[in-house]
Amino acid sequence: MFLAEQRQARRDLARRHARLAQAFLSKAVARLQTLDPRELSPGDLLRCFQVATDIERRAVGDEPIWTPGDQDPEAIDIAELTDEERRARMEQLRRELERRIAAEETAS
Repeated sequence: MFLAEQRQARRDLARRHARLAQAFLSKAVARLQTLDPRELSPGDLLRCFQVATDIERRAVGDEPIWTPGDQDPEAIDIAELTDEERRARMEQLRRELERRIAAEETAS
């Protein structure tokens, strides 16, 4: 009986975490649509994106694409970018986040 309760608790936890991750992503997209790029550094935006997608992937049993300590092949040294390159990168990340959320909403 205890093992069945543990399995159910894990399922409940996974569902709850998935809902929280989806809610966070929705709020992040809403905020990104009104965000003045000067308010958030590209590094901050990238980190928020990584955390949100990591939580969502883990909630459905997938492995994270990137984990701390790994060498991210797409990592960008933000310090080396010009202000315009940073703005462009932020816009690219915003569009990617919107695309992923739209795909998830379509699949639901």
